[in-house]
Amino acid sequence: MKCVTNAWSLYEAELRNYLRGQLHDKTIAEDLLQDTFVKALAEGSRFCQLENTRAWLYRVTKNRLTDYRRTHKEHPEIPEHLADESEQPEPVANLAQCLPRALTNLLPDDSHAIHHCDLEGMTQVEY
Repeated sequence: MKCVTNAWSLYEAELRNYLRGQLHDKTIAEDLLQDTFVKALAEGSRFCQLENTRAWLYRVTKNRLTDYRRTHKEHPEIPEHLADESEQPEPVANLAQCLPRALTNLLPDDSHAIHHCDLEGMTQVEY
């Protein structure tokens, strides 16, 4: 379609610069740019009826960029000393260390119940 190729020749460089600025990866920017062009071609005669082809191309480009980011989230590498969970203390162990200090702030009956049930493993029924 001539109207698509005319609009594309006007805005292709602008869209390419936008994508390269957003992604810092020329290859991915080119892929997304091509996706936008293909979508414009697929619109066919409807594209020719648009009042603002530049705005439409930008909207499609931004949507494609959003989709790309959603599906290609980068996960930073976890440092080795944090990656090994075996070195991490169990949450229960942490609780067992801080709970006795916290118990001193409770009423004696409450402190006694928590001490026996949560620290010593007594069931509530046994208590």
